[in-house]
Amino acid sequence: MGYLLLAAGISKNEIIWHYRRWTGTANRFLKNARCHFFYTKSANHTFNVQWTAYTDASLNRKKNYHTRILGDDVYVTSVNEKGVKENDVWPIPVINSQAKERLGYPTQKPEALLER
Repeated sequence: MGYLLLAAGISKNEIIWHYRRWTGTANRFLKNARCHFFYTKSANHTFNVQWTAYTDASLNRKKNYHTRILGDDVYVTSVNEKGVKENDVWPIPVINSQAKERLGYPTQKPEALLER
């Protein structure tokens, strides 16, 4: 039934959950990410933008570099008090093997990922 609901929805985007973990030796790229799809029931929906604070280095660079000219175009650097819009790769750690939230399900996701 879950597949029917996804097929009826409108695909908007995908979110990449990126994490680090200890791995053994392998003859391939390490699997340190999972892809989650973002669907809505209709084209008319509310999207709440998420923001990330500037790093200190980024904020200093923006404060000291206000105008950029490229050909006939002038770009004015501004600092948004909310930070920068969040992207589609979310670095959230996996659940520690001793964590209270761990229930033992092989597909369990961290609460931090679900809250976000």
